[in-house]
Amino acid sequence: MIRATPHCRWPGVDAGLAFAVVCWPVADPLARYRAVRERANERLVDAHHQFWPSEDAMAEGNPQLILERGEPIERPPALIMQGTVDDNLTPDMAANFAAAYTRAGGSISFHRFEGHPMPSSRGIPQPRMRCARSA
Repeated sequence: MIRATPHCRWPGVDAGLAFAVVCWPVADPLARYRAVRERANERLVDAHHQFWPSEDAMAEGNPQLILERGEPIERPPALIMQGTVDDNLTPDMAANFAAAYTRAGGSISFHRFEGHPMPSSRGIPQPRMRCARSA
């Protein structure tokens, strides 16, 4: 989700993105907040409180809701991915975002990693991913 803002020092510079890659994103912070609060995951509830001052702010800056509200944004081609056993996100968050992005006129490819959590550096095995290069 990009809102292009001209830079005062370089007015002719295009800061737009040619594409976006989003890995296990919190695409709907309000839904995630409610889910982790319901599961009593205090670590993630605290993380939300550190970043978001209120549920109203979560709704205002929410990428999913920005798309659903039809706000004017840039929509570069995108790749989104999520593991199916990622307990930091709701199971349908990435798929819901990809569907909303498409409805809003964006081009997005959604990849689900079956049986994998969110890759991290906390000792959780990371899925083996293959990248393809186009000529």
